Amino acid sequence: MILSTPSKDNLINLPDARMGVEVQIESFDNRKPTDRIEVTWGTAVLWLEYMGEVPQFPFSVRVPDTVLRDQYVQATGGDQPTTVSYRVLRGVVPSEVKSISVNVNFSTIGPDPVPVPVPDPDWPDPINDQLLPVEVYGEVSNELNALTPEDDKTDASVIFKLYDPLLPGEVVDFYWGASHVREVQYTVAVTDAAGDEREVKIPWSYIESEGNRPDLPVHYSIRAADSENTQQSPDTRVNVSAVVITPDAPVFEGTSPGGWLNCTSLYKDPANPSSGEPGVRVVVPDLSNYLAAGDTVTLYWNAFPSDPKDDTPISGVEKTEHIVLGDDYPVTGFTWLVTPYQTHLLPTYDLDGHGINARGKIKYSFTLKGSTITSLETTAEVGMYDANGACPIV
Repeated sequence: MILSTPSKDNLINLPDARMGVEVQIESFDNRKPTDRIEVTWGTAVLWLEYMGEVPQFPFSVRVPDTVLRDQYVQATGGDQPTTVSYRVLRGVVPSEVKSISVNVNFSTIGPDPVPVPVPDPDWPDPINDQLLPVEVYGEVSNELNALTPEDDKTDASVIFKLYDPLLPGEVVDFYWGASHVREVQYTVAVTDAAGDEREVKIPWSYIESEGNRPDLPVHYSIRAADSENTQQSPDTRVNVSAVVITPDAPVFEGTSPGGWLNCTSLYKDPANPSSGEPGVRVVVPDLSNYLAAGDTVTLYWNAFPSDPKDDTPISGVEKTEHIVLGDDYPVTGFTWLVTPYQTHLLPTYDLDGHGINARGKIKYSFTLKGSTITSLETTAEVGMYDANGACPIV
């Protein structure tokens, strides 16, 4: 006979109870489908389990949480040797009893959950409402339980109050989302008192790894230094938008050696125009770190007078297009055409208005985890003319 949670030192503790404890019985000879297995944990006899026609070995019998709870004497605490046994019942004749002894320790530190019916119906639930939730603040924004884009690449402050009763050497561990933040473990000092307020800093690497979400859970757990038996505070939900994702900028294809968009930029191969040309080609980089086929990317083109101080858009040239990623527009990168020429490019040449030159700007955006992510922007000088005037379009 073995236990399905063979802990070190032959110990069954609270983490084992939370995962579930099973008694596993090895195969034995001369068994019958009508045989019944009777397991006893401490002094508690469990429900009989029938072997059945095709039993799987080792044959597992789950120990109910209520039995684990009731057979451990919390007032005594510590490791408590517990006898686990089984016998096979056939008719009214039982087999010999086979048994082992295991150590059981479900003791915890800190306050008892209050109010709790006796016995506690939620045991071994780790959350103890008597442990006060933390407060979280961004390093720059300093908002309660919120990290904003201002807090990008900075640590977060977690404020907590020490519990009662409290003993030196006890350990407080912190969790940011699903991540255990080992670097900020707090050990209770001799000078600490219940109700004292303490602060730890969550490193940016954990914030970045867990990412943005409106309800990221943050909590702490408490335990004795030599124990794995924890109680934890209720979650504090933190609105995190601090991870500013800025994808690589799109680039113009076919610019002149000086970086201009001009008449020769309108065709990839002027001798053999491609479908959709003339137009300005925009190369969007690999987005597979963020998106997948079926997701949507929005692309933006706009043009402005050549004077860098003048950010008034040239009327009518703006283009916005929603692209669904797939075979035609692979998530690993694709080319987008700014067309038609007459609408979005020709107006950049305006002898009677802003002039013959302009500035073209491109960027893209997409939605990730509910947030709009916008790429870096690329700007190029635009000169859609030759010696005779506007670009000759055939």
